[in-house]
Amino acid sequence: MIFNIPYTYINFYFNNALLFYLIINGILLFLYLIIWIIFQNKYNLFKSYSLSIIPTLIFLISGILLGYFLLIVFSIIFGICHIYISISSYSD
Repeated sequence: MIFNIPYTYINFYFNNALLFYLIINGILLFLYLIIWIIFQNKYNLFKSYSLSIIPTLIFLISGILLGYFLLIVFSIIFGICHIYISISSYSD
C-alpha cells in the first residue's frame, strides 16, 4: 500500500498467518500461470472463468488474512466487474 488509512488495517491476526498467506497465494499464483500457459492460444469458458476468479481470490484472501477492510470491499467489486467483463467478452 502506498499509504494506510488509520483504523482500517489490522495486520495478520493469528499465529502462522504469514505462512498461510504465502502458501495460499503461491498456490493460486502457480495455478494461474499454469492455466494461462496451457490455454494461451485457446479461448474457452473455463479460461475466462479461471483467469478472472483466481486473481479475485488472491485479493480477497489477502484482505481477509491481513484484516484490511478496504481491500476486502474493493476485491469484491473487482471480482464482480472482472468476471462480468470476462464472460461478456467470451460471448461476443
